[in-house]
Amino acid sequence: LHREVALKMLLGGQFAGKVALGRFRAEAELAAQLQHPNIVALFDAGEHRGEPYLIFEYVKGKTLQGAITAKQPLAKLRAVELAIQLLDGIGYAHSHGIVHRDLKPANIMLDEKGLARIMDFGIATTHAGHKGDKSGFAGTPVYAAPEYLTRGDYGPPSDLYSVGAILYEMLTGRTVVPGAGVSEIVHRVVKEAY
Repeated sequence: LHREVALKMLLGGQFAGKVALGRFRAEAELAAQLQHPNIVALFDAGEHRGEPYLIFEYVKGKTLQGAITAKQPLAKLRAVELAIQLLDGIGYAHSHGIVHRDLKPANIMLDEKGLARIMDFGIATTHAGHKGDKSGFAGTPVYAAPEYLTRGDYGPPSDLYSVGAILYEMLTGRTVVPGAGVSEIVHRVVKEAY
């Protein structure tokens, strides 16, 4: 169709484990339900020679992670504008029963017009309000809500926590919870007041 697209393939392809294949297919099913200006659109999904793939809209621009620097945080009004866009997009996903579970600056594109576009619904789920997930933590601890880290509880409030953590980082140039590694970050999120 003579347009640029973003191609996502599963690491390991046909040799990937059942869990990875299941998540990849689930991402396709969930992303296909979402048509919103603040969410990167899924165009197609399939397999080629046993290798599963997803074809997404190609968003020219940079990630929010690339836009945030410690030396020069975003202007306050710009940070609030982007947070509102993220809330619009994630609110739309929530209205469809979908919880992202891994909102972070690396999963947000800023297109050429400066619009925030949420991507990577790879660990998203339709089990909004789930309590006590025993399948293990998935996501990025520094942006994860304490109840998710401690009890495996997730739902729309988990994503809202993540947006708050992203807003803090846009305004300050640093994460809400500093830490040298995953265990230190998890300990601080769960045990310390911020």
